[in-house]
Amino acid sequence: MNRDIALRALPGDWYWLPNGTRWHFATAAGGRPARLRIAQPDGDTVPYDRVADRFWTPTREELGAFEGAYPSEEIGVTFQVRLAGDSLTLSPRTGALLVLRPTYVDGFSMRGSAVWFTRDRRGRVTALHLSESRLWDLVVPRAR
Repeated sequence: MNRDIALRALPGDWYWLPNGTRWHFATAAGGRPARLRIAQPDGDTVPYDRVADRFWTPTREELGAFEGAYPSEEIGVTFQVRLAGDSLTLSPRTGALLVLRPTYVDGFSMRGSAVWFTRDRRGRVTALHLSESRLWDLVVPRAR
C-alpha cells in the first residue's frame, strides 16, 4: 500500500490534494514556516499558526499557576485543574482525570483537543479555553 500523499502545486503557494483539499503555506522572514491554511472542498477553511520551534517545558511552579476551578454555566460543568506530580490535569467530573501536555506557553494538548489559558494584564490566569473537532474556543472563566 502506497501511503505517500501526492500534492500538486497550484498558483499562489497553494497545493492540491487528491481529495480536493487545498493547503497554503505562508512563510515569515527568512523563509521560516509561519502558517498553514487548509481549505476543504466544502469551503470550510482552518488556519494553523506556528507558535514555537519546540514544545514548552514548564516548571512545576509555572504549572501551579493554572490550578483552580473553571465553572461553565453554558455546559453545566466545573472543570478542576490540578497538579498531579509534575503534570497538569483537568477533570470535568469525578473519576475523569485527563493529562494536559504542554505545547507552547500557556497552551496544552489533551487527547486530540487543544487547551489554552489566557491571562490578565498582571499575568494572572483568568480563563481556560477548549477546542476540538466540533467545538472551537469554549471560554470558561476561572472561579474567583
